[in-house]
Amino acid sequence: MFPSQFCRTAGVSDEEIVFHVAHAADLFCRMFPKEREKACGYLTVRDGETGAVILVRRIGHIPGGKEEKYLRFSLEKGERLFKNRDHNSSWQSRDDKKEHYGGAIRVVRGIPLSFSGLSEHGDETILLVPSVMLNLLTAKEAKWISGFSNNNFLEPFMSEFMSTMQ
Repeated sequence: MFPSQFCRTAGVSDEEIVFHVAHAADLFCRMFPKEREKACGYLTVRDGETGAVILVRRIGHIPGGKEEKYLRFSLEKGERLFKNRDHNSSWQSRDDKKEHYGGAIRVVRGIPLSFSGLSEHGDETILLVPSVMLNLLTAKEAKWISGFSNNNFLEPFMSEFMSTMQ
């Protein structure tokens, strides 16, 4: 099997990003049960130069009737972030009226990662923390990005996630 564009440009395999985001979603839902009963949603990775979708993965079991919605939102968040080249978070172009939500971040080489299935802050957190773990962002960059959304989950979740990966 040939490595994906993501693997070649970011130095991280598809399996690594999927594993870490799935682990983060599961842990997030256990730490913050009011957020969502199930750790599920869609992860999307786009090419940082062309915006082409290079990876889409369903994470967990998505309750009936929500698959299309989560996939649509995940794709939209990443596309919007790609088009807004000076943005590092989809929160910077969030617009409730247009169903443009937070939950996408820009990592190394301008690569947009997006997730939909949890709350907007949850979606963002489960991308930021694995990105730090995989050296796609520094902890300082993750904290800076989370500032656009006033995300209070990042710091407590970061230390818990890192402790489970040792």
